[in-house]
Amino acid sequence: CMAETGITLVENVPTEDAAVLRVAERVAPPYESIYGLVFDVKAEPDPINIAYTNLPIAAHVDLNYYESPPGLQFLHCCHFDDTVTGGESTFVDAFAAAERLRVSNPTAFDTLTSLPASFRKDHSDRSRPVIMYYHRPILEVNHRGDLIGINWSPPFEGPLGLTPAELDRFYVAYRAYRAALRETEAEAASSTASARASASLSTSAASSTAAGGSPATACGGSRVA
Repeated sequence: CMAETGITLVENVPTEDAAVLRVAERVAPPYESIYGLVFDVKAEPDPINIAYTNLPIAAHVDLNYYESPPGLQFLHCCHFDDTVTGGESTFVDAFAAAERLRVSNPTAFDTLTSLPASFRKDHSDRSRPVIMYYHRPILEVNHRGDLIGINWSPPFEGPLGLTPAELDRFYVAYRAYRAALRETEAEAASSTASARASASLSTSAASSTAAGGSPATACGGSRVA
């Protein structure tokens, strides 16, 4: 479930406009951001955001420059053509990566829970202009030391308000957590590839009694926070 895995796949949602909004409203009141309630993620000839290109985007958390970012985000795959190469959405267990770091490098873990990162969004050239800044640790823990939040958003980082000594500590810890994320992502990709290979073998063995269907593909579509 969502509380245990942090992600849920909902199938058979209609592809009509704003269908994702109706799904979100069944969970909680939608949170309007500077992008509105719903916005489309698609490649454009003159993009104003890397999300509107066909370039790959590394794992990140959205809206960290908000004081109170939305707790859930809904992505709706409205269209995916068989001729398209790429376009898949990938997800990384950032909590697992942080716990990996806590064990392998407790000093780095403590640094990222105590020194604040800086997040920035310059939206001044849009129809709804705004410039947003917020400072918060990359890893958030409660009074018991339990991990309760991840704020990892390299595309939207701003200048750090740290001393030279703090900067050195911060970047050492930053690189250590980035490595932990990549290791976690690589392990997940390896497990997925193994599962797909096993599924292919099972399908081949059962092909005389069951017809194979098209694989479900998650890709970027409309988003609602």
